[in-house]
Amino acid sequence: MSTSKKKSQCIFLSKIDEQLFETQLRLCFEEIMFIDGVRWQSPTPPAKNTISDCSSPIVYLWDRKLVPTLPFKQLESGLIQGPSSGVVIQLIRSRLREGILESGDIGIGYDASDKGIAHFVAGVWKILRKLNTASLDYVNRTTNEILETNITNYIVGGDAKKLAAKGIILCRGRTDFFYRLHAEKK
Repeated sequence: MSTSKKKSQCIFLSKIDEQLFETQLRLCFEEIMFIDGVRWQSPTPPAKNTISDCSSPIVYLWDRKLVPTLPFKQLESGLIQGPSSGVVIQLIRSRLREGILESGDIGIGYDASDKGIAHFVAGVWKILRKLNTASLDYVNRTTNEILETNITNYIVGGDAKKLAAKGIILCRGRTDFFYRLHAEKK
């Protein structure tokens, strides 16, 4: 019996944080590759050795040991549509622009009875949780009023934390949800 499960996480990861993430992933999953984008020119996925080698804002984490060949669909345009879930974990990368670090997201929908994929997902999330360095406060960008405090449901990488401490604004995607580092009371 198949048990469908979804897992996702909002993230603030700088390019340096991505490099640390991929290094930690490689230590746990020797066969991991990073697929550069959603659509491909051929049935062979554009697999890269590192996230930083990818030019797309969307990267798929693929454990070739678990899934040697990725399923795909050929579109009318001739392009190939790879899987977006089930056998790969989708990473929508954070984006730094004009003094703002926009959040990214990582997620997968999968069959929890597939022990290999379930192990892969658990391992990736364990690594993500270890990358987290801060909780956040939701603020009004104009008045700087704190609207919600000590938010812990984001992953904030160490370098993203440094950027925020230097004045880079953290923003939920391209929305009007702005965050700053939570200041612990002494």
